[in-house]
Amino acid sequence: MPSTEKVNVKDKIMDKALELFSAKGYEGVSVNELTAAAGITKPLLI
Repeated sequence: MPSTEKVNVKDKIMDKALELFSAKGYEGVSVNELTAAAGITKPLLI
């Protein structure tokens, strides 16, 4: 079973992605922007 911390990070990424994609569209959001908004590093996302 995944740890609570991993689930919370996944939820945070998904929430921020939804916010950004809704505001700017999928193609209007960079990986850098998404990682900054979610408070994570690129290797964690990719």
